[in-house]
Amino acid sequence: MNAITVYLHALKSAHQLFSTEYGKYNKSFLSLIFIGLISAIPFRYFGVHLAGLDEVTEIVGSFISLIFIVNIIMLEKARFYKREKEKLIYSAPTFLIYTFYSTLLMAVGPIIILAVTKLFSLPQYLQMILAGIPGLIVGLLVAFVPYASVLIDNDSVNYFKISFRMTTGNWGLTFLVFISALALEAFPLLFELLPNPLVKALGMGVFAFLNAYLYVLFSIGFVKIFFAIKK
Repeated sequence: MNAITVYLHALKSAHQLFSTEYGKYNKSFLSLIFIGLISAIPFRYFGVHLAGLDEVTEIVGSFISLIFIVNIIMLEKARFYKREKEKLIYSAPTFLIYTFYSTLLMAVGPIIILAVTKLFSLPQYLQMILAGIPGLIVGLLVAFVPYASVLIDNDSVNYFKISFRMTTGNWGLTFLVFISALALEAFPLLFELLPNPLVKALGMGVFAFLNAYLYVLFSIGFVKIFFAIKK
């Protein structure tokens, strides 16, 4: 099967699981909705003017959301290995740490490229294009690192090497996974363009329901893709 077929099949299976076994995912799903709604509250609009409160709320909400996303991932790991789900006290910090490592690696190349291109006074659009190329390549190569860190039981393996091997020969599928994850994180930022804080909050509040569903869908689907192409 080609990359698009595998990708769509994984998401279709994820949707079916969520629909037929909703009781297994409902706590994470409802918690993600709640976090999205809390993050959407425009505190300034209600007279609360603490500096950076809205931004802090969104950042904290993202970290807490990660716990429930990892919970879904661990449910799928338990399903794959046919055993009890592991405790989040170990897996959630591990996933967070390797997500940070991967993001840091993605950022190094673009930062260096931007520094060099500025020395030559290249046009800004060209700087962004040149900086985006290494970021995209590294992003693809480390796309599965956070998942490998919690889905593979052997602590002695190099999760980055595993991700490199999985990406090699599966560039198209990895690209779909990477772009989906990136879009899921980036799309809410569009609401920041709305000038009215109340309209922004209403938009984010409505989107919180769709966002929670997509988090569940992609978390289940990406685990299925991981085990399908793991070498």
